[in-house]
Formats: sequence, structure tokens, C-alpha cells
Amino acid sequence: MRLLILTFFIAFTVPLNAALMIAPTQLIFDDADRMKEVVLINTSDSPKSYRLGFTDKIQLSNGQYQNLEDGKVSEHSASEYLRFTPRQVRLLPGERQVVRVMKRNVTALPQGDYRSHLNFSVLPERSLDAIDEPVNGVRMQITALISYSIPVVFGIGQNNSAFEIQSYNIINNDKTSTVTVDISKQGDFGIMGRLEIWKNNSTGSPLRIGTLNGANIFRETDQIRYAIKTNQSIQPEDDLTIKFVDTSTRKIVDEKFIDKG
Repeated sequence: MRLLILTFFIAFTVPLNAALMIAPTQLIFDDADRMKEVVLINTSDSPKSYRLGFTDKIQLSNGQYQNLEDGKVSEHSASEYLRFTPRQVRLLPGERQVVRVMKRNVTALPQGDYRSHLNFSVLPERSLDAIDEPVNGVRMQITALISYSIPVVFGIGQNNSAFEIQSYNIINNDKTSTVTVDISKQGDFGIMGRLEIWKNNSTGSPLRIGTLNGANIFRETDQIRYAIKTNQSIQPEDDLTIKFVDTSTRKIVDEKFIDKG
């Protein structure tokens, strides 16, 4: 009886600290930038092979990302104007590799920002040890394809976007609170953002009680809602400030004061 081996691949994205360190975790090209570098480090205890490629994503109303179907690109995809090398690497444990990303042929593009995600897929290591016992002459192997991605963005023209914290809602738990924040955008540029919740004290310095990194807004997104968990429960008498920060410039683009007094 012949033995048939079937291999199934399951692809999913995991946090960056699982088997690969990537620095920086985002690439933002200024007008004068022609090349950026990304450093990869294999943080696992075994050799790993990584395949690189661009993917495009859409942003949902809760801030989560969703991959476009294979072969499809977003309206403002950056991938057509970017090149990178190498396209595949194999790293020993602790070994590092520099990936160079080049921007080209962008001068004739309309105003706005352009975005894609540089994807790093961990290639499976073939091993019969991972194959289950045969069932009716068939062995089945399930291999997880782990992938990581970072945003790559460049802008054309003067940034004309404005962001506004429109509303908020506070949900209290026993020892923490969750603050949902609605933000609107106008203009042709997105933002790499961070949301901060500050508790204002009349007798001392304000205390930051909540932070949400990665509060990004795509160019195509006009309205978005994020949820920030605080490290303490917000009381009815607490005065708060919600800050929306541009992480690339470290400037506050909007803030809302909540005075309970």
C-alpha cells in the first residue's frame, strides 16, 4: 500500500516577539528619503527562513486590519513604487540581516500618502517528525505559516489632514476602565498615532493612566473608534484629558478635556 502524505498550511499573523525581531516596526519615508533599512534578528533557538513580500490591507471601523485578497491592491498602494532586497533570507539563531527598501518613480503621483505592508513569512522546515501517524494509508501534516508585517508609508505633497476627537465613552470595571474614543479625519493623509488618557490632579502633575499604541488611521478611513484600557478605575469626579499623538512627529494633533468639576 502506497503512503500518501498530505500537507496543509495554515497562515496567521503573530506578535513580533515570537520568532523574529524587526526594527523599526514601521517605515515612514520623508520627501528626501530614497532608502530605508529594516533589521531582522532570528530570536528563536533554531534556524529560520523568511520570505519577504508586500501585502495591502484595509482598515475596519474598529482599527483592525484585514488583508486584501491575493492579487488585489488598495487604491493608494505603495508597493508599486517600492523595491526591497533581499527577498528571502535564512538566519541562524541570533543572526541578523539588513533589508533595504527603496522608493522610486513617485514624482508624478497625486497628493496624499501611499501605504503597503512589508510581510515576513516564516517558511516551514520539512520534518517527518511533525507528520502524524498514518490513517488508512494517508499521513497528514499540518504546518503553521507564521507571518509578520510592518507598514511602509510615503507621502506626496503637503500634509492637509486634520484629526478630531469627536466623542468618548467610559466603561468602568472593578479596578480598571475602558475608554472608547471616536476620531474623525479630513484630508488625503493618514497618521501613525497613539492615544493617551491622562488623569488631571489639582495638587500635582497629571498622571497617564492609559495608552494605546498603534492607533493608526489610514488615508481611506474617515471615522474610527479605538478602545483604551486604563490601569485604574475612573471615578465620576475625575478630570481627564484624552490626547491623540502623531508618533512620527511626537506632536499632539488633538486633545479633549473632560472636566467633571
